[in-house]
Amino acid sequence: MRMHGIPKQLLGGCRAYQGSVRPIHGSVAPLGAGGSDTKEHLQGLSGEQQASVAAPLGTSLVVAGPGSGKTRVLISRILHLVQAHDVAPHSIAAITFTNKAAREMRERLEHALGPEAAAQPFIGTFHGLGLSMLRQASSQLPAGCRVRPGFSVADGDAATAMMQRLVKSKAGIDIRQSGARTSAEQKRTVAKQARIILSAISRMKNSVPGYAALKGEQAMLRELMQRRGTELTMQNKIMAREMGWWYEMYRDSLAQSNAADFDDLLSLTVTLLQESEAARCALSRRFHHILVDEFQDTNATQYELVKLLAPVDSLQKGRRSLFLVGDPDQAIYGWRGAIPEQLGERLRTDYPDLKVLTLRDNYRSSSTILAAARAVLGPQSRRLRPMLPHGPALRLHSVLGPTEEGELVARQIRRLQARHGVPLSEVAVLVRTHAQTRAIEEALVRHRIPYIVLGGRTFWQRKEVQDVLAYLRLALAPWDGVALRRIINVPKRGLGPATLAKLEAAGEGSIARALFPPAWPLEGGVEGTVAPTLPLLDRGALGLSAATAKKVEAFRALALGLAAALRSMPLHDALAHIVEATGYLDGAKDAAAEDNDEAVADSKDGRAVGATAEDLPSASSTGEAKEEETAVTLRRRLGQLVEVARLAGEAGAPGLPVADLGLEVESGRDERLEGVRAFLDSCALDAAPDGGEAAARRDSVRVSTMHAAKGLEYAAVFVPGCVEGQIPSPPRENDGGAALREERRLMYVSLTRAKQHLTLLSFLLPSRFIKELEDSGCVLERTEHEDSERRAPHRSHRAAARYQRSRRLNRPEESSSPSVLVADIGGTNARFQVWQLDDVLRPSRLILEKFLPTKDYPTFDDALSAFLADPALAGHAPQSAAFACAGPVARGACTMTNLGWTIDEAEVAARHGLRATVLNDFEAVGYGVPVLPESALLTLHHAPVQDRAPKAVLGPGTGLGEAQLFWDEAVGNYRVCASEGSHATFAPRGWKQRALQAAVQAERGHCSVERVGCGDGLRRIYDFLGSDEPSQYPGRDLGAKRDPAAISAAALDGSDPRAAEALDIFLSIVGAEAGHMALRGLTTGGVYICGGIFPKVLDRVRAGGVAEAFLWRDSRFHDKVLKHIPLFVVLEEKVGLLGTREQAIRLLHQQAEDVSIAT
Repeated sequence: MRMHGIPKQLLGGCRAYQGSVRPIHGSVAPLGAGGSDTKEHLQGLSGEQQASVAAPLGTSLVVAGPGSGKTRVLISRILHLVQAHDVAPHSIAAITFTNKAAREMRERLEHALGPEAAAQPFIGTFHGLGLSMLRQASSQLPAGCRVRPGFSVADGDAATAMMQRLVKSKAGIDIRQSGARTSAEQKRTVAKQARIILSAISRMKNSVPGYAALKGEQAMLRELMQRRGTELTMQNKIMAREMGWWYEMYRDSLAQSNAADFDDLLSLTVTLLQESEAARCALSRRFHHILVDEFQDTNATQYELVKLLAPVDSLQKGRRSLFLVGDPDQAIYGWRGAIPEQLGERLRTDYPDLKVLTLRDNYRSSSTILAAARAVLGPQSRRLRPMLPHGPALRLHSVLGPTEEGELVARQIRRLQARHGVPLSEVAVLVRTHAQTRAIEEALVRHRIPYIVLGGRTFWQRKEVQDVLAYLRLALAPWDGVALRRIINVPKRGLGPATLAKLEAAGEGSIARALFPPAWPLEGGVEGTVAPTLPLLDRGALGLSAATAKKVEAFRALALGLAAALRSMPLHDALAHIVEATGYLDGAKDAAAEDNDEAVADSKDGRAVGATAEDLPSASSTGEAKEEETAVTLRRRLGQLVEVARLAGEAGAPGLPVADLGLEVESGRDERLEGVRAFLDSCALDAAPDGGEAAARRDSVRVSTMHAAKGLEYAAVFVPGCVEGQIPSPPRENDGGAALREERRLMYVSLTRAKQHLTLLSFLLPSRFIKELEDSGCVLERTEHEDSERRAPHRSHRAAARYQRSRRLNRPEESSSPSVLVADIGGTNARFQVWQLDDVLRPSRLILEKFLPTKDYPTFDDALSAFLADPALAGHAPQSAAFACAGPVARGACTMTNLGWTIDEAEVAARHGLRATVLNDFEAVGYGVPVLPESALLTLHHAPVQDRAPKAVLGPGTGLGEAQLFWDEAVGNYRVCASEGSHATFAPRGWKQRALQAAVQAERGHCSVERVGCGDGLRRIYDFLGSDEPSQYPGRDLGAKRDPAAISAAALDGSDPRAAEALDIFLSIVGAEAGHMALRGLTTGGVYICGGIFPKVLDRVRAGGVAEAFLWRDSRFHDKVLKHIPLFVVLEEKVGLLGTREQAIRLLHQQAEDVSIAT
């Protein structure tokens, strides 16, 4: 089906339909009017580009850096094959990573070759090629693949809905154990588990090409072994068994609906080519020249497909070629199964005659930006040659948090417009995760800056479009279980979950089988005629009431009418008939009145998808006006869909021919219905997740994740959230640093999207990448913004202004930027820092940091004096100090007996003229908690965090620290109150914990919470479990080396079941104590678990035992209280240092108040 004739303006904000699924025709047409001299395709190319384009036939790999013109090289290579090698265009297949890249390539080829010749090569994604092949040859798949001709494609929404139904029906979710008390919480729990399972299944499908021939457990185990190493651990076996069970059920559900998900489109194609010699021969006859873009992001299944498309023996026989383009420095999809190593030794092994060419010249970014990108990637990166002159300096801004980031980004965008004339469409804001977009979007809305979010809902993903297409699929094949599930109660017709459950039971797992027996309503199959009558269902056998049975029969009659309409009228008329016959517009209008029309007026992502003013009901609309706006919007969108179908029919006339690989096609197939299938396939692929940019709607800023920005470029790029734990994200255990290397590549890709202007923003603890940029000598311009509306939390701007005024009056010789001294004093090292503050007394940059071994300094003052004497502090003398000590603090002093040090506030003031505060190290943790960003927290129990409400902090480490935080109106901030609650008697749950308590009491005389809830408590639990029946725990025994770190490691790798059980008991004890603290203080501001153990065992923490213990109580009243209290794990290991810094800053505010009172 060819779509060349569709005007882009027709779809407005939706992505162009062109080029997603292309029929693979066998006919050859001469070059059109666009054809030109055989050398013209090399004109304007650089020397290295020409060398790549003109590479001899065979296997070539072009390593193309960012901005090196790889798209132009790919297009020129196709022209070179056609014009210099006299290659027939239809024998070329160009495989792209995104639909956008495919559309762009085809448009450029049309300009060069003319529309007719440009239509002959296959240009599309791996999924598009796989679907085209499966449509013609699915009957040749082995029976074990369980996919029949006419199968439907289950998109991401359908797959998720299917898995959620399985989780609810098969997993037996226990609401109490999961911590989900309300239906909304239960829905979130089910959705989360479904996402985890689908992610595991997708990884397996993309990593194990031959999975279709394996049982679920075998396939899952093979994927785990590939990802985690060759060691066959108990944990691998258990996980493979569980995920394999889910996979088999998911596979059964797909088979019941005769559906394949997007991952299946690749793996089933591989299986087809591996098992069918006829398919391989047809493919070999059809395609002689294969081009693959973004090869570094291919996964194992895609690479296997490449090898089947271009077998090495056929390439060595001549007149064939495999042309790969990729860059290992831009490999950012390892988490999705991509194997960048395929660009290295693996490719050389499989294709020994491989020729490697390189594109080093960068035509996109200034030399300043390229130097920064290279500094992040490291010395191993390929050096790009900048073809553009030196550009503006990189800008780095340190702000208070995400809200201030958004505000600063919005203001800087307006400045770029005013001062440099940068259009909004040339501005991008790139974030690491979707969660970061909220603050950015809110700021853009406040400043009335139009924007779109790349990766948001496209036209084809909108609910109303998907609903109508589901009706079309049902009209084509009434046994399409995926489509039937979607629209059987859309618009609402009284067929709820109970009715569907009865129909599903009657159909032995398939609603379609219950409603539409195979002999009805299509006589002779899909290609046959529609039956004239409806055999009534047996209401009694189905267990339906008379009223419900009437509704079911009405739906069946509707399906019959739609099937007949589709076979008697053109496609676009059939779509218009569907909208009218189903009453979809009236139903949507009613839904809008009931629930604000989730389909269109979605308040969560309406603006996030870049909807223009006419896309959404206005904010002021209410009642009937809002319903009318909704109806108008729906009518317009569905009108666009009908118009696209009309133009599709005209472009493909006559007959909308089926793609032809030279395979034998079943006789009697209705060519027009094949055109309907091709239209639906194109829509399905266009609705697939796509990294490319949506069609431009207007002059709007682009907000995007770093991954979605791949392949795009902008005059100005902002990268907010350059914070440790966000970019790079927290490290994974036992991955050999692979995750960090990919995070470097992701940052490299983000920086190289910028042409001229690049701005990085950070807060709290800046990313290590920022420090590396500074250390490398890259030009980083730090600027102060007088008009910034940043505001320190719970502090007054007037206090900061009073402080600055007092300094100018009393110490005019000092720098205008104040600074604070911070120290964390432990038994081995003392860590000192000096931070420079901005105009509102917030940290702007770290001036100096040193670790001083305590053994080298007889007294604390010796260590402090040595640090303050460092030349780096010249001109940056601190004005206040805070010291966190691992010991008790009394009357402003702490004596650390193991060191012989005394840290005294008065002595520091007398010797160094510094106003100082001394606090306990866990008290410092408490002060750090309120300033943590969301990215530094893992939520175990969801509940709203009440503003200025009490908080509790729990720290299982060497001991079990506890503290309560209460809001102090006098200082406008939290005050930390240390507690000794961990020395209270342990309250066990269950017989095993009661036995543990008895054992500790026998040993120590008293069993406090701390004795079983700290690091040493984990060892006690491990010893206790082994003291009774050690034989019940097969596997290795840790023996003498049973410290908390060793026990945790053995629990995580599955090598010691006793360690695993000990860790689970320990986590449960800490979770229960967190619940006790919540009840004691009614801490609706949240309970925060800190300490070194929890962040290292997050896989076990997420399993649910901590949250379950937190919520479990005998009293129903206590249950109702706890469900309103959130529970977090603190991921930031330097939270104590942050709290210490906050106390040093607080002293400056107090000093300002003192000056104000004195004057």
